[in-house]
Amino acid sequence: MKNSNHSKSRRTFLKASIASTLLLKANHAVAKQPDTVVIGAGAAGLAATRTLQEKGSDVLLVESSNRIGGRAITDNAIFGIPYDLGASWLHSAHLNPFISYGQQNGFDVYPEPGDNTYFIQNRRANDNETTTAQRLYRSAYQAIGTAGRRRQDISALEAIGSNRLDVSWGPTVAAELGAWEMGADLDQFSSLDWWEMEDGQNYFCREGFGSLLAYYGKNVPVSLNTTVTGIDWSGPGITIRTQRGDIRANQVIVTVSTGVLASGAIHFTPALPPIKEESFDSIRMGTYNHIALQFRQNVFGLGSDHYIAMQAKSHEAIGWIMNMRGTNLCFGYAGGRYGKDLENAGPSSAVDIGLSELEKIFGSKIRNEFIKGFFTTWGKNPYTMGSYAAALPGKYEYRKILREPIAERIYFAGEACHPSLAATVAGAFLSGVNTARQLI
Repeated sequence: MKNSNHSKSRRTFLKASIASTLLLKANHAVAKQPDTVVIGAGAAGLAATRTLQEKGSDVLLVESSNRIGGRAITDNAIFGIPYDLGASWLHSAHLNPFISYGQQNGFDVYPEPGDNTYFIQNRRANDNETTTAQRLYRSAYQAIGTAGRRRQDISALEAIGSNRLDVSWGPTVAAELGAWEMGADLDQFSSLDWWEMEDGQNYFCREGFGSLLAYYGKNVPVSLNTTVTGIDWSGPGITIRTQRGDIRANQVIVTVSTGVLASGAIHFTPALPPIKEESFDSIRMGTYNHIALQFRQNVFGLGSDHYIAMQAKSHEAIGWIMNMRGTNLCFGYAGGRYGKDLENAGPSSAVDIGLSELEKIFGSKIRNEFIKGFFTTWGKNPYTMGSYAAALPGKYEYRKILREPIAERIYFAGEACHPSLAATVAGAFLSGVNTARQLI
C-alpha cells in the first residue's frame, strides 16, 4: 500500500521548493519614468504593485536585496524541509487573506492545534501549577486590555503592575505577553497599541509562509539589487535615487520597515516634517528571533506544533513549538532584550543555549538525536533592522502619522502602517492594497 504520509511530505517539499525558487526572480531592468515606484518587495510592496498593475497603472517595484518576500522567507536548504526564517504564523484567520488564497492554490494551510504544556525544570507542571500560570496570564492580559480599552497610552508593564509579576510564573508570563508576542519587553510597548491589534485563530502553512507569499508574487516584475538611497520631492513629481541610477515618477509608495526609515538609509530632500520622522522611531522595530533545532526523530513524544514553556527565572526566556509541522524540527523563539542578547552572542552560541534549555527539560539524551541548528538575526539584517514594529508607550498616535501621505506624492505602507493587523504579513499585505487604491 502506498505510504500516504510519505507522499504528502514529498508533495509538500516539492511545492515549497518550487515556490522558493520564485524568491530569486529575474532581475528586470529599471524603468526610468514609471507613473509609480514601489520601494520594497515584501508583502506590502508585492500587494501594492499587483493592485496597481491590475488597474493598468505603470508601476515599478524595486528591491534592495536579491529576492522578494521581505520578512517572510522559507528556506528549504538549511534542514532539507521548509523552514520559515521569518513570518510563520498566519494570524487572525477571520481577516487573513492568505488562508483562502493558500487553500485555493494547493497549499496545506491548517489551524494551529493549540496544545500548550508548561514545565518546571525537568518535569511537566501539574494541574494546580498549570492553573496558576494560566490565571496569571489571564490576569495580566486583562490588565493590559483594560488600560487599552480606556485609551491609556501607557506601557504594558505599568498596566499590569510589576508587583503582579513578582511571582514564580511572572517572568514566563511577561515573555508570553511581551517578548514572544510583541518582540519587545513589557516596558517597551503601549497598552493602547496592543489593544488595537486584532486577535483570533492562527494558522500554519506546511510548505512555509514564505513559499506562499513567493507564490503570490511570482508574476510581479521587480528590479532586484536596487538600493534606494534617496527620495527627492523638491520639484514636481518624485526622483528616486538608486545605485543603478535615478528614476523619475509621479509618486512613490515606501514599504520598507520603520527600522530602515529611522536609520536614515533613505535620505529625503527636502527633509520630511519632523513629526513624520519622529513616527519612524516611535513605531519602533522590535527583536524576535528563532532558534531552530533539528532532530532525527520525535524524541520529545509531543504532537505536531505543540507549544511548551519552561518556568523562567528572569527575562532570559525561550518559548518553543515542538515537532513543527510534524518534521522533528523544534522552533524556539526569543524576543525583546533577550532576543538582542542572543544576536550579540552569535548564532552558534544561541543554538547551544537553545539546545541546553531543552536538555534541562528532556535530559541530555536528546543531544544524541540532534542534527543541527540555526539562529536568525533579524535585528542585524540591513534590509529590515528588526522583526516588526510596536508603538512605544505614549506614542500610539504615531501609527496614524506613519501611514499619512506627504504632499500626495509620498505614500507609506507595511505592517507598521496597518491600524489593527500590525506586526503581521496580512497587515502588510492589506496596507499595500489599501495604499495602492488611494492612487487609483
